[in-house]
Amino acid sequence: MRGVIQIFLNTGGSFRWVVLACVLLGTVADGIGIASMVPLITVALQGNVGADSGISAAVTRALAIIGVEPKLGPLLVLVVGAITAKALLTLLTLRTINYAVSDVAANVRRRLVKSVLQVKWAYFARQPIGRLANAVSLDSSRSAEAFSLAANFIATSLQALIYVVIALYASWQIAVFAVVAGLALVAALQPFVRLTKVWSRRQRRRTEELVMLTTDTLSSIKPLRAMSRQGHLEGFFDEKVDKLRRALRRQALSKYVMKALREPLSAIVLASAFYIAYGRFEWPLPELIVMGVLFRRLLGAIGDAQEQLQSAVNVEASYWAVHRLIEEAEEQREELRGGREPTLHRSIQLADVSFNFGDKPVLERFSMEARAGELTVLSGASGGGKTTITDLILGLHEPQSGQVLLDGVPLPEVDLHRWRAMVGYVPQELGLFHDTVLANVTLGDPMIAEAAVIRALELAGAWDFVQALPEGLATSVGERGARLSGGQRQRIALARALVLEPKLLILDEVSSALDPETEAEICANIRAIAGQRTIIAITHRQIWIDVADRVYHVGTEEVE
Repeated sequence: MRGVIQIFLNTGGSFRWVVLACVLLGTVADGIGIASMVPLITVALQGNVGADSGISAAVTRALAIIGVEPKLGPLLVLVVGAITAKALLTLLTLRTINYAVSDVAANVRRRLVKSVLQVKWAYFARQPIGRLANAVSLDSSRSAEAFSLAANFIATSLQALIYVVIALYASWQIAVFAVVAGLALVAALQPFVRLTKVWSRRQRRRTEELVMLTTDTLSSIKPLRAMSRQGHLEGFFDEKVDKLRRALRRQALSKYVMKALREPLSAIVLASAFYIAYGRFEWPLPELIVMGVLFRRLLGAIGDAQEQLQSAVNVEASYWAVHRLIEEAEEQREELRGGREPTLHRSIQLADVSFNFGDKPVLERFSMEARAGELTVLSGASGGGKTTITDLILGLHEPQSGQVLLDGVPLPEVDLHRWRAMVGYVPQELGLFHDTVLANVTLGDPMIAEAAVIRALELAGAWDFVQALPEGLATSVGERGARLSGGQRQRIALARALVLEPKLLILDEVSSALDPETEAEICANIRAIAGQRTIIAITHRQIWIDVADRVYHVGTEEVE
C-alpha cells in the first residue's frame, strides 16, 4: 500500500489535488443525499418527521443548518440535487484522472528518452536494447496506469473515510461495526493482494526477457534464416513464453479469486448488520433502510479500494522499474566538462594515449596526428583499437593516460556538445530508421533544405539510385534499411554525415559493402572535399590508403 500511495504523491502534478477535491465534494454530496432519505422515507410512510430516534434528530438538525425544511418537496429536490452534484463531480474526477494519465505517460517517456540519450557511452553500450524498448513502450504505459489506479485507490479510500464520518454523525454504533467489518473483510482478502504483487513482478520480468530476446532475434533475423538456425530459437522462445504464461495465469487467478470471494463475504457482513440492527436494536424501518444503504456504500467503498489497490499493485512493478531506469541513467549522465569553443584549424592529436577495456589493454602510449584539411587513414588488424581511437577523439571514452588535443587544447577543456556538432560520423554498423530517405538523411531536422540533402547524396554516390526509387526522397527504406542493398544503406548513412558540412568527417569502413566502381567514385569525392574538411577513415582497403595524406597502421609503430 505504501508504494501505491507514493506513486500517487510523486506523480500527476496538480491533477492529483483536483482529483481529491472532486472526490471529497462528490462524497459529501452523496452523503447529504443519503442522509436526506431518512426524513424523506419517514414523510412518505408516516406523513411527518418524528424526532424519536437519534438518527432522525441528527438529520433534522443538519437539514435545519442548511435551511431545508423536512417536507416532501424540499427533500426530493435535495436528494436529486445531491445525486446530480455527485454525478457531475464523478465525471470531473474521471476526466481529470484521464488527463493526468496522458500527461504521466508522455512525461515518463520524455524523461526516460532524454536521460538515456545523455548517459555515458560506456553505460549505454552495456544496456540490452530490449530493456530500453520495454521501458519506453510497456513500462511507461503501465506507469501511467499505475498512477490512474493509485488515484482511484486514494479517491475510493477517501470516500470510505467520509462515509465513516457520516455514519458517526448518525450512529456511532453502526459506524464502529462498519469499520470493524470492513477491516475484517480487508484482512481476509489481503493475502490475494500480496500474491498479485509477487506474480506481477515475475510477469514483468518475464515480459522484459521476452522483449529483449525478440529485439535481439529480429536484429539478426537474416543470418539466422540464411543458416536455418531459427528453429533453435523457437524452442528458446517457447520456454520464455511458457514462463510468461504461467506468471500471467497466477496473477489473474489471485485477482479473480479475490473478486469472487468479496461478494459472499460482504453479504455475510450485511446480513449480520441487518440482524443486529433490526432484531436486537429494533431500529425504525426508514432509518434501517437508509443506514443499510450507507453501510452498503461504506463496505462497497472499502472493497473497491482493495480491488483498486490490487490492480495498482499489479502494475506497480513497471512504475518503479521505469523510474529506477531513469534514476540509473541520470546517475550515469555524461558530464560535458569544459566550455571552450572547439576549433580545428591545425590538427587533432593523441599524445601517448593508453586505454583499457576492463583489464584488457587496447592502446598503449599511442600517438598520432590528424592534420586539418587532410585525409588520415587508420589501418590495421581487427580489434587493434582503430574504432577506439575515434571514440577517444569524440570524447565517448576517456584515456587512462595521455591526452587528446584539439588545436593543442586538451579535450576535457572543450565544450563536447559543440565539438560533436562539428562532426559527421559513419559507423561500421549502420542504423537506418524505418522512414523515408529524406528523414534518414536529415534525422527529422526541418532546417535542412532539400537542396543540401541532394548535394550530400551526390557526394555519397547515392543520388542516382535515390532518384530511381518509386517515390524518390519520400521512399521508405524499410526496417533498418531492409529495402535497400548494403551498399545503398552505406551511401545513405554517408549522406547523413555529410549533409551539415562537418569540420571533421569520421568514416568507419564506409566502403566495405560497395562495388569497386562505386567505391572509387566515393573515394574520389571524399578526396576532393578533404581540403575543406578533416577526414579520418578507418579502413583496410588499399584504394583509401593510396589517396591518404597520412596512414597509421594501428597495432604497429608504422606511419606512412
